[in-house]
Amino acid sequence: FLPPAGGSDFTMATVETNASTVATVANFQNRVLMSYSLGILRGDRAFVGLKSMMRCHPNAEVRYWAAYGLTCMHDKRAANEFEVVLGNEKEKARIRAQAAEGLGYLLEFVDRRSRRYQSAVTRLRRALRSRSPELRFWSTFALGKARARSALPFLRHLARTRVLLYLVDD
Repeated sequence: FLPPAGGSDFTMATVETNASTVATVANFQNRVLMSYSLGILRGDRAFVGLKSMMRCHPNAEVRYWAAYGLTCMHDKRAANEFEVVLGNEKEKARIRAQAAEGLGYLLEFVDRRSRRYQSAVTRLRRALRSRSPELRFWSTFALGKARARSALPFLRHLARTRVLLYLVDD
């Protein structure tokens, strides 16, 4: 799964092969560990490969785990990529939710006056209107990480009228 020692042979093909493999692994914990490993490898090749797969791969599972790997990278270059995925209403809610989570981690320490922050918070606030409880949950999480006070009135409204949390079946 991991590149050869020294990492010099770590190519885009290696990233794609590994990310595609993640989607086929039956054990959930192993999928998480494999995606996390891709994320912590960091580097330009890993970033470019995961970014490309998150946005364009035909398999939704690969797109999801690529988004998870990007989240683990904590690379500020991913913010724009997460925003694009989050704003794509044709994308599966689960993948958009992972993009929202990744965006939340990146916004935690961003200057609230910046365009990046304002744009991301606007996207996350729009996602609160989704029919998907998972997407609403992770958008709420991200807005909390971003300390986005501008979202509080709508979050209070949601709390009165909808269930924000989602339940995971055991």
